[in-house]
Amino acid sequence: FGSAKHPDCRGITVDELQKIQFDRLDFTNFYEDLMNNQKIPDSGVLTQKVKEQIADQLKQAGQ
Repeated sequence: FGSAKHPDCRGITVDELQKIQFDRLDFTNFYEDLMNNQKIPDSGVLTQKVKEQIADQLKQAGQ
């Protein structure tokens, strides 16, 4: 992947991806961070936003 001064930022090839042994990777820290930092929106707030967006679209369609 290169060095800090000369990184190789190309993507991973299909062959390289197939060689990764995902069953041997430990994602424990990743999952902990994901679960601890997730922000689930309040369903009432989401419902209100959807209602407002629908109302706006109906107004625009009626013009």
